Parts: sequence; C-alpha cells; structure tokens
Amino acid sequence: MEQHKHLPVHKTHKNIIIPAMMAVLLAIMIFNQAQISSLSSTISSKLAEAKNVAKPAAIQLTSITDKSCTDCFQIEGLIQNIKGLNVNVTSEKSIDYTSPEAQEIINKYGIKNVPTIVITGETEKLSLSGFNKENNAMVLGSVGPPYRDLAEQKIVGRITITYLNSKLCAKCSSMNSMATQMRAAGIGIYKENELDASSDQGAALAKKYNITKVPAMLLSSDASKYPIIAEVWDSIGTIEKDGTYVMREANPPYYELESGKTIGLASAIMLNDSKCGQCYNVTDHISILKLGFGIELDTQKTVDISSTEGKSLIRKYNITSVPTIILSDVEAYNNLNAPWTVVGTIESDGKYIFRKFDQWPGHPYKDLETGKVIENPAATQQ
Repeated sequence: MEQHKHLPVHKTHKNIIIPAMMAVLLAIMIFNQAQISSLSSTISSKLAEAKNVAKPAAIQLTSITDKSCTDCFQIEGLIQNIKGLNVNVTSEKSIDYTSPEAQEIINKYGIKNVPTIVITGETEKLSLSGFNKENNAMVLGSVGPPYRDLAEQKIVGRITITYLNSKLCAKCSSMNSMATQMRAAGIGIYKENELDASSDQGAALAKKYNITKVPAMLLSSDASKYPIIAEVWDSIGTIEKDGTYVMREANPPYYELESGKTIGLASAIMLNDSKCGQCYNVTDHISILKLGFGIELDTQKTVDISSTEGKSLIRKYNITSVPTIILSDVEAYNNLNAPWTVVGTIESDGKYIFRKFDQWPGHPYKDLETGKVIENPAATQQ
C-alpha cells in the first residue's frame, strides 16, 4: 500500500516538467522562426537587389554627327558595342550638330567635338571607358581624328600629303604607297599632291624646308593630331616651325638635288666556276639581296674564274673560294651593313664581297687553294 501513496507524487512531477519543456521548445521554435523570417527577408532583399542589377539598364542613345564630314570618325561601331552590353535601348536617334536639338544638347553637356554619343537613362548601371559623367548623362569624351572642332568650327585631322620626286631618277624608290598604308592604320589622308623637284613649286618647297634628296614626303600640320605619327617621326624626319612634317629618310635609290647624282644604284659581279657542277647557284645571292634587303641592281653580270677578268678579281681581292659575289654602290643601304660584317668583308674601295661560307650552310662551294668542293652541309635538326 505504501507504493500506491507515492504514485501521485510522480504524476505531479511529470506534469510540471512537460509544460516547461513545451515552453522551451516553443520559445526555440519562435526564435528559429524569427531567424528564418529575418534571413528570408535579407535573402529576398539581396535577391531583389541582384535581380535589379542584372536587369538590363534602360537607356536612350543620341548620336550627334556632322553630315557634311563623310571622312570623319565613324561612331557606328561604338554604338553597336554599347548595344551589345546588358542594356535596353528604349530610344535611339542620330542628329546633325547644326540642328536646334543638337545645339541644345551640346550646350547642356559642354560638348567640344563631334561626332559624339550621349547616353541618358539608367546610366548608373553602366561603366563605359571613354565616357564622361555629365549631368546624369554619359558623354563620349573624344574620338580619333578627323572630327569637327566646335570651338574652331573646322575639321581637324585631315592630312594633305605632298610627294616630292625627281623625273631624272626613274629607278628611285617611291613613297607614293604611304597613303594607302597610313589609311589602313586609321589616319585620315584627305588629299595627295605630287611635285617634281625641278619644277618651280617643287624647287621652292625643297628650298623652304632644306630638302637635299628625293623622294621626300611632307605631311600637313594636322598630322600632329595623330599620336602614332608623332611617336615615330623623330627617327624619320623633322617637324618644321609651321607644323609641317617632313620625311627626310628615303630608301635608296634616291636622288641628290645638289650633286644631281642617283645614290644606291648597285652593281653586282657574280664570280663563278663553271666547272663546279656541285657548287651552289651563284644567282641565289641576287634574290636574297633584292627580296631581303630591297637592293636595286642597276647592272649585274657573271664572271668565270678562268677568264682574264675573273683571275684579276681573284688576285685583287684575294678571293679563296667560289661562287661569290662582289657588290658596288650599296653603302647607302644601311640595313645591309651590319649583316654583311657577318658574312663577308667591306673592302677599302667600297666593294662588298661574300666570303664566310660557314654562315650559309647547305651551299657547297669550291676551295680555290685545294681545288676541292666543300660540302658545307646544312645543320641537322635535333
């Protein structure tokens, strides 16, 4: 019977513990729910923010151009690049700088040159190189020449090229292809002139800029608008006080105005042994000189070592191996001087003679002292 008296005590104890645990669990559930709710709210906010950022920027594009300047910088490529970004172009228009609408935009944003691009709308979502923030808009900072300078009211960057040549030098090098190369580099060549150095206008130009040899090339002062030209000009010419760029370095052959002589018309004597069937073809030298160094040969001939002239050349220049080549009037070709010291000699009379056959492997030759053919094999690849 004693056991039965203890039962109510255990029941009462149990009834106290269970509600307490329930309260704790409820509190934990409420805390967790609050945490989840708070976290959900934060996540939703971040997701909304990310979604807003990911949403294409709604923008309006306005391009301002000069319809009279057909050779001005073309901005269509830039507009296509902008459209390729995460944007929604809600409106797009192109207007001429002379229109009242364009003038209002130009004044509002302080635009100095055209063509240009003005972007309005959700510009805060954009980060574009070359654009400046102006009054809640993005304005293209500058474009390459040619462009219209609104302050000076003129087209800037239109270069006029003047070629100064001589009709007395039919084989002289030409600079007339330079315009094509410059246009390919994005330089605005607007006009080309060609003058003969013996004409009144050509002679006056040569005197004005102290031009001593032709061909020469002159660029108008607008060349200064192209950094690529200014960077290299010191090595090829001068910039005159009036801003004219004078290219003074001409590839030979060129014509000296004071002496009336053509410099750089080279001559070549190919010294050969017609009895050496194993020896390399001496004319191989010619193709290398023309294609590799741009040498213009006025005359060329082949002389056999058995001839009187051949024997005389061997004695005069102490030639010990053939085939070889003897060059005259090539000193003006500066690109040849350094390489020639590796493969040959420059004689006291100015002749360039090929001697170092080990520098041309794969070309068999004859040693005149022994009468033997030297195989001179090409280096084997590892």
